[in-house]
Amino acid sequence: PGVRVRAMAFVLRHYGRALEKRPMLTNSATALVLYGCGDCLAQHIEKRINVQSKGKKQYNYERTARLCIFGFCLAGPLLTQWYSLLHRMTSVYRYEYVAMQSSSNTGWMSSVGSMYRQVAFEGSAHRNKEVILKVVLDQLLFQAPFLNLYLMTMSLLEGYTVGQGLERCKQNFHDAWGYAVCFWSPWMYLNFSFVPMQLAPLYVNSLALVWNAFLSVLFHQRDYAGEATVAAVTGQTEETDLASMAPDEADLAPITYMSVVKNVSATAGRLLHRSTAAASEIASLSAELSVRAGVARSAAWAAWSAGEAESLERSREGHTHSSFQEQRMEQLLELDVLRRTVASQAVRLQLMEEQGAASAAAEAAAAAAASRRKLPTNAEASTDGFIRHSQESEDE
Repeated sequence: PGVRVRAMAFVLRHYGRALEKRPMLTNSATALVLYGCGDCLAQHIEKRINVQSKGKKQYNYERTARLCIFGFCLAGPLLTQWYSLLHRMTSVYRYEYVAMQSSSNTGWMSSVGSMYRQVAFEGSAHRNKEVILKVVLDQLLFQAPFLNLYLMTMSLLEGYTVGQGLERCKQNFHDAWGYAVCFWSPWMYLNFSFVPMQLAPLYVNSLALVWNAFLSVLFHQRDYAGEATVAAVTGQTEETDLASMAPDEADLAPITYMSVVKNVSATAGRLLHRSTAAASEIASLSAELSVRAGVARSAAWAAWSAGEAESLERSREGHTHSSFQEQRMEQLLELDVLRRTVASQAVRLQLMEEQGAASAAAEAAAAAAASRRKLPTNAEASTDGFIRHSQESEDE
C-alpha cells in the first residue's frame, strides 16, 4: 500500500505540473484516454446485455478510435477554453467596483482608471448565485451545442453524409437531451462549487466516460433491443440505408463512397487494435517478469535471511568465546593479584619476625650491659658501708 500511495502521489504531482505548463495538450490527452475507456466500457456492457448491432463478432476498435479522435481534437480543447471563459463571464457575482477619490492634479485619463477599485463579495449568497448561473449557462450555451457536435462528428467519422448526420442528430439529440440535463446539472453544481477551475476539464472528462457509455447503451437498446432494427429516418430499408444503422453496422456495411475521414478512422482503429495487442503482450511479459522478479526477490531474501542468521550465530559464538576469554583473563588476573598479595604478606611477616628478633637481641644486650654496670656499684656500696662502720666504731 505504501508503494501505491507513493506512485499515486508521483503521478498526481507530475500531472499537476503538466497541467500548469501545457493545459491544452494535457487536457486533450486526458480526454483521449477517458473517451476511449468510456467506449470500451460501453462495448462490454452492450455485449453483456446483448444489444449489439447485427454482424458484430468482435471488439470494434474503429469505434474506439473515433471516440479517441473526438476527445483529443475537440473535447479537450473546447473544455479547456470554455471553463476559463465561463469563469470570466460570471465575475460580476464575485466582485464589485467601488468608487474612489481621485487627485485633481492628475490627468483625466489616469484618473478614470483610479476612480474604481475591485472588491470581492463576501458570503454564500453571491457564491450560490454564481454557481447557479454557471450551471444554467453551461447547459444552454455549451452542453446542448456540444451534444450536437458529438453526434454530428461521430456520424461523419462513421462515413455518413452531412444530411444523414443532421437527421441522426435530430433523432438522437431529442432522445438524449432530457437525460443530459438530469445527468449533468447536479454534477456541474458540484463542479462549480468545489472543483478548482484548472481541474474542471479532468472532472468533466471523467464524467464523460460514464455519460458516453450511457449514450451508446441507450441508442443500442433503442435500435437493437427487439428482433428487427429501427426503420431508417428517410424510410428506406436496412440493407440500403446507412442512416438506419448503428455505428458498428455502418462499419460492416459495403460503402462505395469511402471518404478520407472514413479512411482515417479505419486506420486509427487498426492502429489501436495493434497497439492494444502490443499492450497485452507487454502486460503479459511484465507479469512474467514480475513473477520472476518476485521469485528472485524471495530467493534473495531467503539467502539474505540465512546469511544474516549465520552471521548472527557466528557473532553470538564469537561473543560467547570472547566472553569466556574475558572471564578467564579476569580470573587469571585475580589469581595473580592474590599471589602477589600472599607474597607481600609473607615478606611482611618475615620483616616483622626479623624486627622482633632484632628487638629481642637489643633488649638482651641492654640487660647484659645493665647487669655489668650494676656489680661494681654494689661493691662500692659495701665498701662505703664498711668504712662508715669502722669510723663509727672508732668514735665509740
